[in-house]
Order: sequence, then structure tokens, then C-alpha cells
Amino acid sequence: MQQGDVVGGRFEIVGTGASGGMGVVHRALDRITGQLVALKTMHAVGASNMDRFLREADTLALLNHPALVRYVAHGMSADGALFLAMEWLRGEDLAERLTRASLSPSESVIVAARTAEGLAAAHAAGVVHRDVKPSNIFLCNHSIHAVRLLDFGVARLAGAAQLTTTGASVGTPAYMAPEQARGSRSIDGRADLFALGCVLFECLTGRPPFHGESPVAVLGKVLLEEPPRVRDLRPSVPAALDDLVARMLAKNPDHRPANAAEVAAALSALGTIDDGELRSSVPAPTLPTGELRLLSIVMARACAPAARPVPSPSEVSADRELAPTLNAATPDPSTSETLHGIRAIATAHEGQCERLLDDVFLISITDRGTARDLATHAARCALEMRRFLLESPIVVATGRGQLGRWPMGEVIDRAAAMLRDRSRPAQASIEIDELTASLLEERFEVEVGDAGRALTAERPPSLADRTLLGRPSPCVGREGELARLISVYDESASEGVARAVAVIAPPGVGKSRLAQELFKRLRARAGPEVWMAQADRSRRGSPLALLADVVRAAIGTSEGEPLEIKQLKVRARIAAMVSGPEVPPIIEFLCELIGAPIQEGASPILRAARQDPHVMAERIDRAWRRFIAAECAAHPVLIVLEDLQWGDRPTVAFLDDALGEHAEKPLMVLARVYRAGARKCEFGLVSSG
Repeated sequence: MQQGDVVGGRFEIVGTGASGGMGVVHRALDRITGQLVALKTMHAVGASNMDRFLREADTLALLNHPALVRYVAHGMSADGALFLAMEWLRGEDLAERLTRASLSPSESVIVAARTAEGLAAAHAAGVVHRDVKPSNIFLCNHSIHAVRLLDFGVARLAGAAQLTTTGASVGTPAYMAPEQARGSRSIDGRADLFALGCVLFECLTGRPPFHGESPVAVLGKVLLEEPPRVRDLRPSVPAALDDLVARMLAKNPDHRPANAAEVAAALSALGTIDDGELRSSVPAPTLPTGELRLLSIVMARACAPAARPVPSPSEVSADRELAPTLNAATPDPSTSETLHGIRAIATAHEGQCERLLDDVFLISITDRGTARDLATHAARCALEMRRFLLESPIVVATGRGQLGRWPMGEVIDRAAAMLRDRSRPAQASIEIDELTASLLEERFEVEVGDAGRALTAERPPSLADRTLLGRPSPCVGREGELARLISVYDESASEGVARAVAVIAPPGVGKSRLAQELFKRLRARAGPEVWMAQADRSRRGSPLALLADVVRAAIGTSEGEPLEIKQLKVRARIAAMVSGPEVPPIIEFLCELIGAPIQEGASPILRAARQDPHVMAERIDRAWRRFIAAECAAHPVLIVLEDLQWGDRPTVAFLDDALGEHAEKPLMVLARVYRAGARKCEFGLVSSG
């Protein structure tokens, strides 16, 4: 459109303001009223853009409040272009003001109160703005007393059709409420209060409460990180105002103020405010005021990014810059099964799972025993996610933070940067940071290359000699405990009696090293067959998971091997130890136990057992006991169980039954148990046939 053109038979173009991806804002003269208007015309093509444009027009037509941009008219021009006329505003938006000069606390309260009054009117009309941010708050004639809330292009009318599907992110990351970041359908006016809380925080402190180097990092902090208190940055701010901002920024919508009118009233009731100096940076306390804890972040991008910055079409001032707004349709990161599977994995590892920016999953894991335990859980979580996300990039980062004050920010920033660098298909892998790699030690396979450290697999538990700088390290101060263990083993092996010993101690006192040294000394004198398995906290609710690992160790197979290889190894081992009609059912049910089910040629007994969990458990128990009997007839057997405190109950019951049934066979079970309240090292003879 050119200067002098008349749109809709009413609005004469007199100048051009800002332009963006979906339209242009012109300065136009309303021939009916003689006043200037901001005339927005849409030139972008597409049903979703048209719907958004028309929705903004319909929404503004419903609203009439001094703090909301005033609607004039909308329609279609002679050449088929959609147009929306609004009052013409002179001045600047709040974002521009904040880049030029910060607001005093009293000025901040005035701006927030006026905005809250406008939101109250919008909410009363059934309109949720969903994109409250400084660039959408206009200061008419540069005055903090003349506020207009702009850009209702992503606003939601109560009862209106949803233009985005579940999981779509609508808004601007640094000002989005947690429920918006998750793409929830149940967005109400309290999301606008969260965003206004972010704006008020920024006005008072000079920085937004959540910030990072990428939208993913920002949204991760919105979901997981507690922001600092305003008074930490500006001590002169009244405690009542500090508390109000904290309530507005509550993660749970139920903990925020009930409505915008309540916020406006609370701000107006503050009275005179001391405009004290703003601290230049976040204060670093000389002594920590909260508990320091370790945190691991697992982050994955399920598919190619779908949410991209797009210009906001609502520009009502000639000298404004368009601000990016996330408004993307939801991709299907694969299937609902994938989403359910990833959340189940997070739950199994007692992690908090969040889906953000439509295609990114973020799992935070904390408080998992020692630092090594935490990194192990995060690594296992990432490896299990690979089953659902296939070739998608996955990253793991670990760090320490202060509980209650910025505990997660740096770790989320690091994880988001790692994910951004590995988002190309050629770089799909599980990348781990240096701290995570140092904590995993020899338990996991980690490849180090120019692109970083890639986690590839978990190694099975091993009793191999521990080394220091490539050389075997001596075991010091354990002779008494070793002598007791060797004595129990000698009794079991020479007299043919079953024994079970529990070594109970807090972490870090050498339980694993004790078992390694025992294995080394028994091996030097042609000792027993040793099967080692490690219980996992995430699988303690999975029946017979630990027993399956014991059998895998006995057979010499791993969980990641092809199905046919597992079955061949089971057949070969059983054929070498057992003869007669017992062989086929033992093979079938041990294969079932270790996750290598026989499908073709399955016996009627196996097919029937698959229909009844109780029958399946009874048949596996029978096969397990016959297997252990055959092994003990050929040689002494030592079963080493790591972290038995996380063992599943059915496994413990099956082992106990085997000890009882084979009380006169050379079978020894050595369990290492973590107990925080234990003395340095305790022994217990927990079963003897």
C-alpha cells in the first residue's frame, strides 16, 4: 500500500511504521474521526496467520479499558488484504525504556499496577493475553502513567477453538509461565500474572528472573529454577512487594494471586516506596544459606526444531522494533508411546521430566546418594531414552548448586549449549560433560573425540583388579574382613554348605574393593564360578530384574546382545550342565527371564505361562533352582550382589529359596549393602541353608 491509498473506504495511508513477517503497520488518518490510527495489514499467506490476525481483531473489539490498546475497526480492503485499525500511540515500549534507563521501584509499581488493571479487564471479558512482556507494554508519550497493553495476536478467548495443539509453546520464553512452557491446554489468567511478575522483577532489578543463552535453557529454568528474591538485588524494596513478586512467580498456578484485580489492589496499597539504589550484580553470600547439592540434567531433542522466532505483527509505533514470539504448531516427536516411555524412564530414575519447546525433553535428577550414584542414574536414564529417541541427540550435564537459590541455572545452561551444538543429525549421540564422565569411571563406555565425550554403553559389573594410573593398586587395611570372608567361602566349598553373607557399610568405605580382593585371592587358587550383578534403584519395582542379571552373568551374555546370541548361549550352557527331559523347559524359562523369549516352536507350557504371571514365576523359579543345582554339582558358586538394598523382593525370595533347597551344596551369596547409619563395616551371616 502506498501513501494516499484509502483502505476500507475510511483509512487514508499517511506513512509506514514497522513491518514484520506477517504484515505492515501503517500510520493512517481516520476520515470519520479525523484522528490518526495504527493500521495493520496482513500480507502473509496461510490459514493459521489469518486466524491469528482475525482473532486479535475479534479480541480487541471485545475490550474497552484505558490500559488496553483501543480497537477502531477491522475488515478487508478492496484488494483482499485484511486490516486492523487501532489507536495511534506515540512514545516507546517498556523494553526500549529499560534498555535506556532502569525504572525506580515506585515507577515499576505504577507500570505494573496499570498493566494489572488492563489484564483484569481482559480476564473479565474471558481473554487471556499469553504474551505479556516489556515490548508489549507501551508507555504513551513516554509516561509511566499512560500504559497500554498491546499485541493480542496470541490471546486466548474462553471457549474459542484452540489454534495450537497440546505441547505447542505460545509466548516468549523469559516470560512464559511453567504451564505455558509445557504446552498445557489449561492456560488461564494466572499465566499472565506469572508473566507480569517477570516484567515487574525486571523493572525492579534490571534483569529478568530467568535468563540463559538459548530459549531451551530459559524454559528449563522457568520450569525448574527458583528465581532470586527482589530484595537480594534491591534491599530497599518493601518486603510486601518482594513477597508479592515471589507469589506471582510461583511455579504452581494455585500459589499465585487469584486474579489480576488482586495484584492491582496489592500494588496500589503499597503506598510510598523508597527508591533505593540497585545492586549491580547478584550478591555472593560469604556463607551459603542453603544446602549444596548435586544435580544432573538429561536433555534430548526428539526431532528437528519446530519452534522458531517469528515477528510479532502488532506494532503500533513507528519507532519500535519487532520482538520474537514463539508460536509454533506442535510436531509429533514420534508417538504418544514415546512420550509415555520417556516419562516412565524419568520416573524409574526418580527424575523430574518436563517437555518444553515442543520437541525437547528435560529430566532433572537430584539426591541420589553419592555423586557417583547420581551420575550413574543420569547415564542409565540417557541410555534408556535412546530406545525411544533413536538417533536424536541426548546430552547429560552435572553440577553443584545451592538448594533454594539458583541451584540449577549453570547446569541447565551447559546442557542446553551441548544440545544446541549436537542438534545436527550427523552429531546424534549421548554427549556427557567432563564432570559426569569423571564420576562414571570404568562402569560405562565413554568415547573421547574432537566433538566431546560420547556415552555409548554400560559395562556389566566386574570384579577385575582396580588400577591406579594403569597399575594395580594395593588393598590396605582389609585383612581382617578378607580373612572372615575367605573362611566363610572355605567352609561352603570344602564342606558343601550354602552360606550367605551381607557386608553392610556407608558409601565410600571400600565394600566393592573388598569383593574385588576376595575374587582375586580365590582366583589365585582355582576358586569358584563367580557371578556378579548390581541392583539398581530404578528397577527395584521390576520383579526378578536382579535375578535376570545374575543369570546373564552366569551365561556370559549382556542385555544389549542380539536375541539369537542370547538364546545360543543359554542353550550351550544348559546343554553342558544338564541332561534329559529337563533341558528344554530350563532353556525356555531362563531365556524368558533374561529377555530373550523363544517365539518359534515355544512349548505349550511356555505359551500357557505367558498367560498367567503366577505360573510364569513358578516355572522360572523351577528352572532357576535346577540350573543352580547343576552348577553347584560341577563347582562352587559365588554370587556377588552389589547394592542389594535396591534389589527387588522376588529376586531375594528366589535366592533365599535356592539357599534353603541347596543347603548342602557349595553355594555362597555375598551381598554388599549400603546403609547410612552403619558403622565403618559390618558383617552379617544372614542365611545358612
